[in-house]
Amino acid sequence: MEDCMVEGVEFSAEESGYEIFTMSNGHYSAMLDKEKLRDLAEETQSSFLYIIPVSIYEILIIPENNVFDLSELQEFSRNRKELLDFEEAVLSERVYRYSLESGDINII
Repeated sequence: MEDCMVEGVEFSAEESGYEIFTMSNGHYSAMLDKEKLRDLAEETQSSFLYIIPVSIYEILIIPENNVFDLSELQEFSRNRKELLDFEEAVLSERVYRYSLESGDINII
């Protein structure tokens, strides 16, 4: 499986009225609404949100103040594909971090 890349996709307000990040494993894709990420970061008073694409069915978003050991998140992300029924269910083996200040998502 190739590593998932996160790319910023911006639509004009006339087209859709929101901005999204897309993620793909070559078979399946997921979209994250930048406004919802911003709202969640503000609501939880977090400068950063950690994003773990658990599978093509779910994505965990964890505020920075709930993360005690980043290496444990990374280990969980790498090892969970053993729990999934088929390899295509893995969207990414990486952990990502959303920054409230910049509005960007980066691979950790």
